[in-house]
Amino acid sequence: MNGLSRIRLTYYYPVLFVIFLALVLNVHKISMTGGPLTLFSVNSFLLAFYLGPIMSGQKQRIDDLARTVRSEGLAMLSVMVHDRELSDTHRAEIRKLIRQYVAACSRAHQPGEGEREYERLLAYCLEIEARDKGAQKVIDTLVANQQNRGQIATLLRGAVYSHEWVVLLVLFTITISYIVLIDYGNSIPLTVVAALLCAGLTLLLLILQKLNSLTHKRAKQVWEPFDRLLSSNLTQID
Repeated sequence: MNGLSRIRLTYYYPVLFVIFLALVLNVHKISMTGGPLTLFSVNSFLLAFYLGPIMSGQKQRIDDLARTVRSEGLAMLSVMVHDRELSDTHRAEIRKLIRQYVAACSRAHQPGEGEREYERLLAYCLEIEARDKGAQKVIDTLVANQQNRGQIATLLRGAVYSHEWVVLLVLFTITISYIVLIDYGNSIPLTVVAALLCAGLTLLLLILQKLNSLTHKRAKQVWEPFDRLLSSNLTQID
């Protein structure tokens, strides 16, 4: 799945269309009336009913992750403002630790990877608190930011469950099988539409997988505040 996730979605559709067109043209057809047709209708409804909310949930997960990452980026900028009240030595050390933390997050695109760096940053601020009164505001900002970090960790764990994938794949396989097996007579337009429909449904599952694994273009943009913060020497997130 990880290898497939790195391929651009626009490359999938023509390949899938050709594959399904060949299947529709060559697979032995059966006539569907009554019970089989009703079963196909029910299965199609269940697939749409089940896939829609899961797809929406993953899109919302990415939107929430983007907002939370941006909020943490703003928290780091806030620390840079508050540390001006510190002595030059302490300010330089704190900014070095912040840079290490942001670099770890930016490199891995997973804030959990910067856990040790964040702990070192907070521990250093607590260590100098008694000697430098300006450290209190920095500590307050870092402690408040823990909520963002917890939210990010929760969102990163919010992938589609394995049993949900099983249900989706079963419904998808049944739907595709029906579309391929239906007898369209000698109608070329209907045959082409059937291949397009199969390719479209398959692409929907691939999009869901990319959203779920955070490899979709929309998901990759989530981490831009960290990347921008690092490239601007901790001065901007936009």
